[in-house]
Amino acid sequence: MESTMNRKDWFFLHEMKTQCEFAVLAFEDLELPGFSAGLGRFWFSIQSFLVAVGNISKILWPSDGRYAERGERLRLLLGITDASPIQCRSFRNYFEHFDERLEKWFAIPHPRDIVDRNIGPIRTLGGLDAKHFLRNYAFDVHALFFQGERYDLVPVCEEVKTLLSKASALLNAPFSSGM
Repeated sequence: MESTMNRKDWFFLHEMKTQCEFAVLAFEDLELPGFSAGLGRFWFSIQSFLVAVGNISKILWPSDGRYAERGERLRLLLGITDASPIQCRSFRNYFEHFDERLEKWFAIPHPRDIVDRNIGPIRTLGGLDAKHFLRNYAFDVHALFFQGERYDLVPVCEEVKTLLSKASALLNAPFSSGM
C-alpha cells in the first residue's frame, strides 16, 4: 500500500485533527478544579470526549467494510496499530445508545436500583455494587465506569494527543503530486 498522502487522506486527516482537538478540550474540562464549570458541563464534556474519540476511531477503523482501505492507509501514514486504545468504541456506544441500555436494565426482574452520573470511586453504595452504576467517573483513577466496565481516559487522551501531533505534522508537510 502506498504511504504517500493524497488529497482524500488530507481531508480525513484534517477532520481527525479537528476531532482530536475537540477530545483534548473536553478532557481539559474534566480537570477543572472543583467542577468549576458545574456538573452538567462535566458530563457534557465526558460525552463530548467519547463522541470525538469515537469519530477518530471511525476514521481509522471504518465500520463499513467498503472503506477499510482508507482506514488502513491512514493508520499506515500515522503509524497506528490495532492495539491503540482509540479503536474501542464501546463506551461511546453506551452513551449514544443509552436508551437501549435503560430498556435492558428495566427488563431485569431484580434488582432495579441504579445510580447514574455519579462522580467518585466505585465502591459499594447502599448495598449496590458496580453493575448498578450506569455512568460513574472515578477521579482517583481517571476512569469512566458503565455497569462495572472500566474505560481509562488518560491512555486514550495521551493517544489522542499523539495522533494530533502526527496529523498536524502530516498536514503541514508539502503535498505530493497526487494532491
